[in-house]
Amino acid sequence: MPLSEKVARVVAEYPRRFALAALTLALVSVATIVFAVRFDSQVVNLLPGEFDSVQALKLFDEKFEQAHELTYAVWDQRGETDLDGFMDHLTDRLRAAPWAVRLMDRSPAEMPEGLPHLQLLSVSLLLNLPPKDFAAALALLNPERIRTRIARLRQDLAAGSPKAQMQLEFDPLGPVGAALAPLSGTFTLENSEPMASPDGALRIVSVVTREEDLSTPASRRLMAQVEAFNAETLATWAGPAPRLMVTGRAAYVAEMSAGMERDVVSTLFSSIALVALVFYIGFRRVLPLFSIVLTLLLACLAAVAAGGVFLRELNLITIGFCSILVGLGVDFGMLLFGTYQAERDRGLNHTPAIAAALRRLSGAVGFGALTTAAAFLCLLWSGSDGFAQLGVLIAIGISFAAAFMMTFFFAFAGKITRNLLHLSQIAAQNRAMIAGAKPNFQKFQDFA
Repeated sequence: MPLSEKVARVVAEYPRRFALAALTLALVSVATIVFAVRFDSQVVNLLPGEFDSVQALKLFDEKFEQAHELTYAVWDQRGETDLDGFMDHLTDRLRAAPWAVRLMDRSPAEMPEGLPHLQLLSVSLLLNLPPKDFAAALALLNPERIRTRIARLRQDLAAGSPKAQMQLEFDPLGPVGAALAPLSGTFTLENSEPMASPDGALRIVSVVTREEDLSTPASRRLMAQVEAFNAETLATWAGPAPRLMVTGRAAYVAEMSAGMERDVVSTLFSSIALVALVFYIGFRRVLPLFSIVLTLLLACLAAVAAGGVFLRELNLITIGFCSILVGLGVDFGMLLFGTYQAERDRGLNHTPAIAAALRRLSGAVGFGALTTAAAFLCLLWSGSDGFAQLGVLIAIGISFAAAFMMTFFFAFAGKITRNLLHLSQIAAQNRAMIAGAKPNFQKFQDFA
């Protein structure tokens, strides 16, 4: 017995077993996606990783201290808020927040713990100096200049100079002062609040968080705590409240990942809607269309689960492959169902019609899926992790779609499609009989 007839007989005789198998596969895929697959939303991870510039960007994004910071912006839009009082209210709550380590809402020199932070900050500021100033700052580290500076500071200290004592404690070698030189213009009598806009309507607070994990789920958890904190802070403030805004790496990752998820879902369902419209226009059938949609969704779930197990991490942008898979996989369903319906119109029963459709199209569907998978697997050599993931997911998904369309699709359509087509054939035969009986009835009337 040919393989097509064996598959047709199994699909036709055991549709419930196929439905149970599909449900089991869907549940296993969902569990794998939830518990074993890690999703990433970093756009930088889509760039080719062999370039030094991309590696440096990733290193800066993941390892530098700023990755754990959030910046608060407090904006009095209408000029009705007591900003000084609100800033005290906000900073007191931030110091008590369990997710915050430390904050800076004013010049570090004005804060009790500010001087050590200034020394740490000077390293980043030193690296951002113009080349000429950077070379001058490095020249301060010449051993001879260090000996001369230390000797001079000791003489001034022996003479009772408090400035010499402060310099020995804060900047004994000299480069810290050179690094902080660009900030000296912000600490003036005209601008007594360097963490505020010139008109005083906008205040800035920098907060270092306790979250060490920089992954997407951790960033979203952190921002959920921050949003709850912001809502409670505004609710406990008496009087007109300002606008409270937060930015930083965690905020960017959380917002970007949520936006990507919405885009993926909307793209997938819009693709399904368009495919459904085209199928209905062509075949005027709803239940086979429902079977195709179920089959494609099952293929998407299985592909994401299998790709996640193989790759261990998936970028959310690459999950948009589902819309590509729907567009490619629906062709298999339309061809198979169209051939099946044509065989039924020729008078074949349900099982032989499935066997005929598989016999005529299984080779074309299989080789079509393999060539498409091979084409997308070429993205493995693109140098981009994101495109490589996309190629693997589509290759797996199109293979699943081809196999599922030749099995699960007919099992889902199964008895309902068979009965509907049988009823449509009976109705067509009845219409033909009625049309053929009308002339005879007219002749009988004329005879009478």
